[in-house]
Amino acid sequence: MGQTDEKAIERKGKGRGKTTPTSQSAWAKARDASSADLTAIDPALIGSAVQAVAMAGAALMVSTTRDGGAVSITVFDNDEKERVYAHSSEEIEYVFRGLVEQYG
Repeated sequence: MGQTDEKAIERKGKGRGKTTPTSQSAWAKARDASSADLTAIDPALIGSAVQAVAMAGAALMVSTTRDGGAVSITVFDNDEKERVYAHSSEEIEYVFRGLVEQYG
C-alpha cells in the first residue's frame, strides 16, 4: 500500500462531537457507501497495534463512524486522549503502523 500523508488524516482533540438525530435509513444508506474498510486490514497488524498500546499501559478503541465513512481510532494514555479519523484503508493501515512504531 502507498504512503499516506499525515495531514490527510483528520485529528480531533479532547471532547465529544455534537450528534444530530437522523433517520436510521439515512445512516444505513451512508454506511453502504463507506470507503473505510476495516476488514481490509491485516488482522496481525491490528493485533500488533493493540499489543503495543496495551503493553505501554494505554488503551485503544476502534470503531466506525455512524455514516461508515471513517474509522475512529482513539488512544487513551493517562489523562490524554487522541482520536484519529481514517477515511480509507490506506489511512487505517498508516495509523496502526504508527501506533506500533510509537508504542512498540
